[in-house]
Amino acid sequence: MFRHWDVVDGMSDNQIRYFTMAPDGRMVIRTASILNIYNGATFEHFYHDRRKIYKWDFNRNQIFKDYHDAYGRIWMKSPGYLLLFDLNTNQFIYDIDSELRRMGVSGKLKNLFIDESKNYWFLTEDNTFYFFDISAGELQIIEKGNSDFTYQHGCLLYTSDAADDLLCVDLGGSHLIKKKKREEHKPQRSGEMQTE
Repeated sequence: MFRHWDVVDGMSDNQIRYFTMAPDGRMVIRTASILNIYNGATFEHFYHDRRKIYKWDFNRNQIFKDYHDAYGRIWMKSPGYLLLFDLNTNQFIYDIDSELRRMGVSGKLKNLFIDESKNYWFLTEDNTFYFFDISAGELQIIEKGNSDFTYQHGCLLYTSDAADDLLCVDLGGSHLIKKKKREEHKPQRSGEMQTE
């Protein structure tokens, strides 16, 4: 069953940027200016303070993406800024640097990804690539900014058959894949990869 929602139903505006479902079943709808949370009957609106947002240089094709972490928070990627919203308190967390320091990440973020196991993958402006294992509570440095992948792309990407020697995150799991160049004398099946 489909239902059409708009400002008449209580949404803040009709310019939807991203929507997702919270673990408790509420719908989280990000519009051009406000976070809307629908509980099945009504909308709640949450305004963020534009003066306190975490500014970053992420600007990949105007991508908006939300990730739910293991602590009931939503990391909301936007071109030019990152927001963190706590679903337990229904408040924005503006001190993202402190959240990163608690996990051991230093430096300004350039990109992030949270996988299905709720592990964090961070890329900082100095091209250091971090992995935070949520179950072990441990941070690992995957690359210290000297990899061709992080230098050239600066982004965590899906693997691609067209790519050569790329360090990528397997978005369906929690591990890195290093894709090797195809050897001319030994053909490789499409999509065959080696894991590290």
